[in-house]
Amino acid sequence: MAAILHNVAEIEERLKNSKCVNEIDVAAINGPRQIVVSGNTKALDAFTGDLGKEGIRCITLKVNNAFHSFQQEKIRKPFLAKVKYLNFVAGKHSLKNAPKVPLVSTVTTKYLDQNDVSTGSYWWRNIRSPVRFMAAIEKLLLDGYNCFLEIGPHPVLSSSIKDTVRTSASKSDVVVSGTLQRPADTNTHANDMHNLLRSISRLHVAGYPIEHVNLFKDLPYEVVSIPTYPWQHVFCSGITQKAEKTFLFPVKNHPLLGKRLLVSHLSDDTSPNVWR
Repeated sequence: MAAILHNVAEIEERLKNSKCVNEIDVAAINGPRQIVVSGNTKALDAFTGDLGKEGIRCITLKVNNAFHSFQQEKIRKPFLAKVKYLNFVAGKHSLKNAPKVPLVSTVTTKYLDQNDVSTGSYWWRNIRSPVRFMAAIEKLLLDGYNCFLEIGPHPVLSSSIKDTVRTSASKSDVVVSGTLQRPADTNTHANDMHNLLRSISRLHVAGYPIEHVNLFKDLPYEVVSIPTYPWQHVFCSGITQKAEKTFLFPVKNHPLLGKRLLVSHLSDDTSPNVWR
């Protein structure tokens, strides 16, 4: 398998006209500029090699199987035999047990219902058919969803979501974030708590309600008041060049308010400042 970072329509057309077309399948379309191809190793090397000579970036994936390709046909019959029990199980469950969270399928790019997930043929399509991730994201955008949180060990699809958002007809602000982050040095351990808190903070800043109390439950904590915005260390002065030339240093009179007067009948610290 190989990921190709280039215009999807162009790569599909080039694969269609390639001599390797019968040995390579489109495995996934993740974004407008990210397509994954899968198939025979030698054919894949030849196809991506030609693209690489033209400066098109191709990344060989570290897998030992040509997922979503014609090679999966070998397991079709045994797989369908293994999952035929789904129809029997589905018949014993009522619709009230159906999932409450809507889920868009990357196979059909439609919302799943109980009939879809209760058939072995649907799950076979998940194995054999290409993953239409970009189309599923476009469906969600058109339906008004504007927050995408990638749950996984590393945000490998967040960039594809952002690219899809940029080319989508949706004009609303969209938040894209991940949960965990793989460290730059893979010999070290990732700080999962730090990464999760950073992700939650992004959502909070974007205006999504976060139950912060759960972060401090059963733990000692202290509430501290902090500024609501970062301090800007910029010196601002109302002194003009004319005032500076007139009063020199030190400036005893305010260039805009004039001279400060002492109010004799108010002598405590709460005395107002009077200027003339």
